Amino acid sequence: MTRVLHWTTRGLALLLAAVAVVALVAPRNTWFVLPAVTVWVVTAAVVLLPLAGRRARSRVAEAVARRPAAAVGRGTAVAGLVVVAHLPLALIDFGWDARQVYWGAELLAADEELAGSRVEYFAKYPNNIPLLAMLSAAAKVGSWAGLSPLAGMLVAQTVGLLVVVWCLGSTLVRLDRPGAVWPVQALATVLLGLNPQVAIPYADLPTATFVAVALWAGARAWRGGGRGWWALAAVGLVLAVSLKPYAVALALGALALVPGLAARRGRLAATVTVAGAAAALAVGVLAVHAVSARVTGLPEERLVQVQHPYPVEHFLAMGTYDSQDPSPTRVYGGWNWEHASAMKHERDQQVRREISRDKIVAQVSERGVLGNLAFVAQKVAWTWGDGTFWAHGEGQDAARPGLLPGALGQVQQWFVGSGEPYRQHTAGVLQGVWVATLLLTAAGLWRAPASPWVATCALTLVVLTAYLGVFETRPRYLVALLPVLLVLAGLTAGRACCAESGQYATRLGPERKTVGADGPAR
Repeated sequence: MTRVLHWTTRGLALLLAAVAVVALVAPRNTWFVLPAVTVWVVTAAVVLLPLAGRRARSRVAEAVARRPAAAVGRGTAVAGLVVVAHLPLALIDFGWDARQVYWGAELLAADEELAGSRVEYFAKYPNNIPLLAMLSAAAKVGSWAGLSPLAGMLVAQTVGLLVVVWCLGSTLVRLDRPGAVWPVQALATVLLGLNPQVAIPYADLPTATFVAVALWAGARAWRGGGRGWWALAAVGLVLAVSLKPYAVALALGALALVPGLAARRGRLAATVTVAGAAAALAVGVLAVHAVSARVTGLPEERLVQVQHPYPVEHFLAMGTYDSQDPSPTRVYGGWNWEHASAMKHERDQQVRREISRDKIVAQVSERGVLGNLAFVAQKVAWTWGDGTFWAHGEGQDAARPGLLPGALGQVQQWFVGSGEPYRQHTAGVLQGVWVATLLLTAAGLWRAPASPWVATCALTLVVLTAYLGVFETRPRYLVALLPVLLVLAGLTAGRACCAESGQYATRLGPERKTVGADGPAR
């Protein structure tokens, strides 16, 4: 298994490098064309940044190592100021799935029952019911503080983002990468906190929050924190998978920890632990969906009276769709209006499956073997290669103006997808930071020594890529597991920003412990 994990990390390094190179020289643009010059300049600047200021980097690493909790807190506080300042600038009158969930949460927060088209939407997409339950609770709590339903939801989004930033910093402290704490927190702030989608209630950011919690709790447990931390990691993973099923990639990635667990506790104990974790994950996800259905008044028996959920073949049909558009914004495996319309107007579940299967066969067979390999490669490059993560790219949201009046409205043009300054300047900066992150992570991953946590993050992202290569996708889907990539960047590319692992006596809580590279705290 060690050899398999070794080649998995090498394979991911090559994948990230290839995606970054394609994004620079032959970009697969999403819904608008990114400014090439800005992307190249920012990418070069960020890539060269670790090569400068060796003494400064060492001092930063030492400062974080001396007072890690305070350092992580300061990084989170700065992120909070940036996110709160940016949040109103990203507001648009959003639509699509986010609007349906928002309308539902607004009604539930007012103690009204969902009916009509609201129930019909969740009958088609019951996977969004846990998000509805969470956002309606946030809206209700916000109303107690005098906030509007939207404000309550956005406060919850902001808190979730700050949890991500804090967990990333604390996780890297636990894994003995103090010099990577502030760079990774800064990356999370730029890539997530300055993304327009932070002001839209999709499931992506809440899922990223729970993924970050699972990583943080798992790192504490791995360093000898006890069973309670494993339980918290499991809770975070259950909630993440309940919101986005493909977050199960993190559970599969965690199998890379099994050899180390077996070495510590024996093969039988490791086998029992894995089996118990898989059972707990399945039961937990079912429980979350059951509780969410009860809270929202949308049990399965009510939904099936309206219509059946879209079958899995529907998402496979979308995933094999190629718009074959000669424009630079060609779609690979994304949403298809023709197929969506056919499914919307057909209520018979068996007919839906047949329509989707026929579509899959037609789309796959017309390309041939080499054509399908090329399609999947381009789809992966298209999905991974967008540092804006499809910001405001859902349908008509791309043309929706900001909501702020007057001079603030002019400033807002730099932060919303419909704004010309955003597409010509801001998006290019974000893309450059993203491409540089991919390049630095690929380089660090290629030379990284064997480590259970490096292998875990790498295997998670390989599984994620396999999922995105098959099913309906868009760059927004990367956000849910972005904390995994950022931890991996801190463990590998972050090595260039700090001294070698194992030499810091890091203060973890009330007592001082020396943190090693791979083993538990001693």
